[in-house]
Amino acid sequence: MYALTKDEVLKEKLDYAVNELAYLQSLDEDGFVGGFPRDCFDKAFTGEFEVERFSLAEQWVPWYSLHKVFCRPY
Repeated sequence: MYALTKDEVLKEKLDYAVNELAYLQSLDEDGFVGGFPRDCFDKAFTGEFEVERFSLAEQWVPWYSLHKVFCRPY
């Protein structure tokens, strides 16, 4: 959006958000940052999980979130 608008206020907000995510990522030894706990992610991709009505690996994780992590349009 910034590339199209050249809105400096927007760029400041984006830079702030990216810097905060980088800080959070630095706190995890593997660099994990996600909208759900790391152990849920690990269970989902090792096959050691149960699926219930609205949860995955004992956490509520929208499949939309996982899709956005792994299915990028580029």
